Amino acid sequence: NQAEEMRILYVAMTRARYSLHVVCDGVRPGGFKGKAERFADFLNAEHFECLVHGEGEPLGFLSKPRTILMSEQDDALTERMLKNLDFEYPYKISASMPVKRSVTQLSEKPPAFYERTEAETDAERGTNFHKFMQYVDFDRISQKELKEQIIGMKKRGIIESDDGIAVEAAEEILSGELFAEIKKGKIYREKQFLLRLSSADIYEGGAAEDSIVVQGIIDLFSVTDKGAILVDYKLTSLKNDGDVREVYKTQLEIYKTAVEKFYGIKVVKMAIINLTNSKIIYF
Repeated sequence: NQAEEMRILYVAMTRARYSLHVVCDGVRPGGFKGKAERFADFLNAEHFECLVHGEGEPLGFLSKPRTILMSEQDDALTERMLKNLDFEYPYKISASMPVKRSVTQLSEKPPAFYERTEAETDAERGTNFHKFMQYVDFDRISQKELKEQIIGMKKRGIIESDDGIAVEAAEEILSGELFAEIKKGKIYREKQFLLRLSSADIYEGGAAEDSIVVQGIIDLFSVTDKGAILVDYKLTSLKNDGDVREVYKTQLEIYKTAVEKFYGIKVVKMAIINLTNSKIIYF
């Protein structure tokens, strides 16, 4: 579409703020004649102040000669210029720090996931199981009851399918000692927060006086007589508990800080539940 091509060229040429340099293989004398095979065919050579006529020739000419003024070398000025050019901004790290981050973005090492299959993606698997854990009734945890809850969640549109939800693993998790403790307290799920933290607590080399706003969602915590129990769900294939702790320790510490600050209660226990293998890793 020639009209569309002309509009594209117009937008490109009108973005210049100070000067416009067009590089092309020749410009038609007299300008556009009604048919164009390239952008240069729309241009009129008479409107250009500086033209290049061919390979190997001088880089065009100007309608008015340009005067160049030169002086003797000033060593003091040269030294000052070099010093200015070598200047390093003392707050470069602070300037590169983001103002706001999500808790997930603070993980320096991305978690490893299931290998992708044709039927489902890793994200879908994790989302289904995570959604199930978000809404499951902790008092109805037999396999039969869990299956009934899955059916109910599908009907209500909470989950699209039961792909990735391991009922046996869910029963094992929910019937263990950790959830026995959790059920004794007041349970909070999917609590969102905004927290201002020192960049020195998050990034290596961060300045203590610089702050970052961190946004996150705590999967689950329970306020008991002994203190708060904090739980985060992960779908990860990291097999070594130490690797899991290393990857997610920053997230858990931020969740801990948020709970203690906003709810005024000490966190006495933190754990990640690996939805891949129903393993609980304590911190």
